[in-house]
Amino acid sequence: MGCDYSQITSIIRDCVVALSAIVTASVAVYGVSTWRRQQTWKSEYELSKRIIRLLYLYRDAISGVRYPHMQYDPPDDTHDLPEENQRYEGLKAEYTRR
Repeated sequence: MGCDYSQITSIIRDCVVALSAIVTASVAVYGVSTWRRQQTWKSEYELSKRIIRLLYLYRDAISGVRYPHMQYDPPDDTHDLPEENQRYEGLKAEYTRR
């Protein structure tokens, strides 16, 4: 009963190749699952960022409309109207602008 070292090294080599294939497949599966998780979080982050920006714009718009002191110039085409109507048209133009 003799041991042939070439057969033993061949078996060890085959085991190492199989083990490396298993490790490579495991790392690939882990990488893909991490990438999917990252994509999910990234899309949720982008959505949250857009919502916050819109909320800030909404807040600023409401704050601008509620601002008690407004400076306005009556539109150019209202110079022939009475002063009260010029004031009204100026306020209307400012609110429209805001």
